Amino acid sequence: MDMLVGMDVRAIRTCCSWLIAVCLAFSVGSAIAAPSDVRLLVDVSGSMKQNDPSNLRVPAVQLLAQLIPSGSQAGFWTFGNQPYTLMAHGMVSEAWRKAAVQSADRITSSDQWTDIAAALKQAAAAKTQGSIPQHIILLSDGMVDLDQDKARNAVSRNEIVDSILPQLAKAGFHVHTIALSDQADKELLSLLAKRTGGMFAEARSADDLARIFARILETAAPAEQLPLVGNTFDVDRTIQEFTLLAFRVPTSPALTLSTPDKKTYTMSQHDPNVRWYHDQGYDIVTVRKPEEGKWSLKADVDPQNRVTIVSDFNLNVEPLPASAYLGEKLDLKFSFQEKGKNIVIPAFHQIMENSLRVLFPDSQLQIYKIGTEYLQLPEGVYDKPLDMLTQAGQYELKVVVDGKTFRRLVSMPITIHAPLELKGKADTTDGNAKIVVEARPDTDALKPEASQVKVIMTDKDNKQTSANMVWMPEEKRWVAELKPEQQGDVTIKAEVNGQLQDGKAISFSPPPVEVNFTVENAPKVEKANIETQVASGMAIEQPMVSSPSPATAEKEVSDPSGVKITNEKGEEVKAPEQPPEPPVTIEEEQGTNWILIGSIIGINLFLIAGGILVFRALMKRKKAKDAAEDQQVV
Repeated sequence: MDMLVGMDVRAIRTCCSWLIAVCLAFSVGSAIAAPSDVRLLVDVSGSMKQNDPSNLRVPAVQLLAQLIPSGSQAGFWTFGNQPYTLMAHGMVSEAWRKAAVQSADRITSSDQWTDIAAALKQAAAAKTQGSIPQHIILLSDGMVDLDQDKARNAVSRNEIVDSILPQLAKAGFHVHTIALSDQADKELLSLLAKRTGGMFAEARSADDLARIFARILETAAPAEQLPLVGNTFDVDRTIQEFTLLAFRVPTSPALTLSTPDKKTYTMSQHDPNVRWYHDQGYDIVTVRKPEEGKWSLKADVDPQNRVTIVSDFNLNVEPLPASAYLGEKLDLKFSFQEKGKNIVIPAFHQIMENSLRVLFPDSQLQIYKIGTEYLQLPEGVYDKPLDMLTQAGQYELKVVVDGKTFRRLVSMPITIHAPLELKGKADTTDGNAKIVVEARPDTDALKPEASQVKVIMTDKDNKQTSANMVWMPEEKRWVAELKPEQQGDVTIKAEVNGQLQDGKAISFSPPPVEVNFTVENAPKVEKANIETQVASGMAIEQPMVSSPSPATAEKEVSDPSGVKITNEKGEEVKAPEQPPEPPVTIEEEQGTNWILIGSIIGINLFLIAGGILVFRALMKRKKAKDAAEDQQVV
């Protein structure tokens, strides 16, 4: 390093480029993607006839079989009434891959039931050789369905949540789940993924399956790639083989691949060192001993197209979980390897241009430079905290390195979950129309008794109402009640200021929820009554008072006696209430009883006059008392 002190930057780069070329030229052996254990479960219940009428599960499974790296372990099962072995669990080789592709043709939609519990048990029972990551991919379009007995189905579902899921997590399985229809038990599938660090995906249609399988495989069996710039990529001298995956839509042109010396390959015309697989929705092209230089393809530009490689020189990125919770400590760690050992020469790292490209849940792209300030020596490992993942949602992380004579890429999807789940529903169980909001901790890392949750409700007129949620330790949840002033759809958001078990403070907002507050025969919520109850600190039942009809409204404005009663200040005072009149029955054959009516009127006038006199006497006495008190004060 002392010899480099006096050199300028250009000289340093020249020396480093020469050093890299020498290292790569004399490297021996070939490295492949880190092996994994991948186990696939495919739903074959009868409902798949409607949700996958073209049986696109077949090409999707065949794609997965071809992309799992050699040296990994894998097994495929179908399940319906019970699990069936599609491709026996074993070591992935060219022979295994060929047999797995052929076995996918046996996928049908013939079974009546959907026994997810039995399928998970079957997949977990296979033995893994060695210590490698274990992954289960579960595809289903329905719910736990054993027979027509709903109670039995509920017992099986509870077994998955309370028993099978904890066992899978403890054994180190990452469960990736795919919901193929709206009828799928998305809550269960999402829970399986979250609690095991797996990925949950919703397929809008069966056409999405191949893309989702490829995306899951980026986590289950990550492979080193070459960056695609538009439809071109650069092959360096260290690459022994590359595999191009290009997706197609029905209107896409036929794929063609052009070499650096302008030779063109097609599905029907290519050299012996090229293996071409064409199926519904995608092409897979593998080229052994490719020519060094710039390659290009004629195809749709698709963000999920990729070029994976087998090379003597590798970018080794430590896998990240497919899902994590806000507040978890996540670090991006990677190194450059030759013959399986990290390169620790400082001059080598000085020429490298490394970056992390993060596609955020809101589709914003940010690029973070990773220089030698993140390099740990003598280990030769870059370590960058992923402290930018501060909101819940799906991210796409790409590590891109440029060594002047070579380029590398590793892509990793990750979903960040809020540590609590927010739910809301309309409720009238106690006779009052309201929305009950609850939030439950979704991970043991959150310390609920030291966390505060505030909910904010926004109605269709953008009017907001907020409340602080109350933690109920015996029920292990926060609760709050909100009373919209009108019926209709409302949006409920939450703001959480929490604390983790390690004492770290955390602030976040879980995904909002939509609630339809449309309740038949719901009691009308009166704003005035709510304000009165809040001010008094208690709910007071008001007596029912019938509203006067328009015809009698004017008669009830003044006192029935026709006399205005005022105090000494001239303010009008309501007269004492009259005692109710006894009911009078008038019989037509006896005529009108004028004596009785006159007596009643006289008594009423006497009572009113007496009340006025008593009231005035009381007011005079009060005035005299007040004057005496004022004199004492003076």
